[in-house]
Amino acid sequence: MKKHAGAQRLTVQLKYEPAAIELEVSDDGRGAAADQMETPAQGGFGLTGMRERAAAIRGTLVVNSVTGAGTTVRLRAPAPAREQTGEPE
Repeated sequence: MKKHAGAQRLTVQLKYEPAAIELEVSDDGRGAAADQMETPAQGGFGLTGMRERAAAIRGTLVVNSVTGAGTTVRLRAPAPAREQTGEPE
């Protein structure tokens, strides 16, 4: 994000709930209009590829970006099933 957005600060949060996981990445960079974000950067996957990967794990990808005010990318997906081992946690 720093390379493309000119960000000085990047925040990564991972939340784990019994039924879902959520990964949120935010920066304080330049931000971008939605039509500028759909084109993959040179050597990158772009939002289309990110959405395809999210869908492959039955997740959703939400991108909020405001020109001049940074970008937040949030992935939410079902938590992986836990194996029943019979041992206490």
